[in-house]
Amino acid sequence: IGRAIRAGVAVAALAVALGAVYHESPVIALFELPRRVWDASPLLLQIAFGFFFGIVQFIGIFWFLSRGGVDVCYPDDIKTRFSDVWGQDAVLERVKENILFLENPEAIEAKGGYVPGGILLWGPPGTGKTLMAEAVAGETGKPYVFVDPGAFINMFLGVGILKVKALFRRLRKLALRYGGVIVFFDEADSLGNRGALAPGNWGGATANTMLAHTPPCNGWSYLDQRTASFLFQQSLAAADPVPPRRDRVIVGGFGGGGMGTLQALLTELSGLKKPRGFVNRVVRRALGMRPKPPPKYRILVMMATNMPQALDEALLRPGRIDRIYKVGYPSKAGRIRTYEGYLAKVSHTLTAA
Repeated sequence: IGRAIRAGVAVAALAVALGAVYHESPVIALFELPRRVWDASPLLLQIAFGFFFGIVQFIGIFWFLSRGGVDVCYPDDIKTRFSDVWGQDAVLERVKENILFLENPEAIEAKGGYVPGGILLWGPPGTGKTLMAEAVAGETGKPYVFVDPGAFINMFLGVGILKVKALFRRLRKLALRYGGVIVFFDEADSLGNRGALAPGNWGGATANTMLAHTPPCNGWSYLDQRTASFLFQQSLAAADPVPPRRDRVIVGGFGGGGMGTLQALLTELSGLKKPRGFVNRVVRRALGMRPKPPPKYRILVMMATNMPQALDEALLRPGRIDRIYKVGYPSKAGRIRTYEGYLAKVSHTLTAA
């Protein structure tokens, strides 16, 4: 609102000044200015303006196409807490461990510790993965950014890349303003695969991968990077290949999220420590000065999927997704707790027996 008021005052002052110069009413003088500037410009400048205007048209179109698919909930808007997650106590305890890293990351890093930046929740549908991500945002008091599963599926190639860059630009601003932010990618398999691992795609593989046999809670967090990569490669070699399908036609320039979208996501997840800003990267280098290192963006990336075998190996490596937890069907005690939670919301005559 403040920016709009300042812009309105500036335009009004310019209109009054032009009215006094052109001896016209302020409104007419304001519309007279572009014509007079155009008539006074040389031919080369007019040609350059034509090229610039054409470029601005394309930028405007792609900017408009890159909007949407992302919902931001600020701390006061999130009412979900860990007490609202029922029947998943084992996984919830693992997730709470990561919250400790977010509450005081400087103290952990000062002692040589590592703050996780990504969590993958995988398991059957309806087991509470999305609810758990909302509870993390509610408990930490940080903004919660929900990314729609179809946000990066566009008609034109390249729009998904713009969406990824715009998303992380917004995440960095929120992280600096609120001291951290949580972004949740629902149905991550729609974005985090290259097509080679997705069942039914060209050169796909079946679900007989290491993730299908991952322990319920800790995933690969107890393995070092080389061991996890080796086991993943072995699981892919043992998987039964799906014969390639030749009944599909891909039209150039159209279709899906595209390889570039996933690569842009991988770059943004690993590029949070790179210097940013034109003045910082270009002007300071031109003056013989080193670019300033960027601030530490506290961005916790959470993903949920029921098709972990379709995710790309590069996305699951430490440094991008550091923790992998299976959110399976609740145990008998967990189901009882879930029934009790729902029944507590309505009047009933059932007893514990």
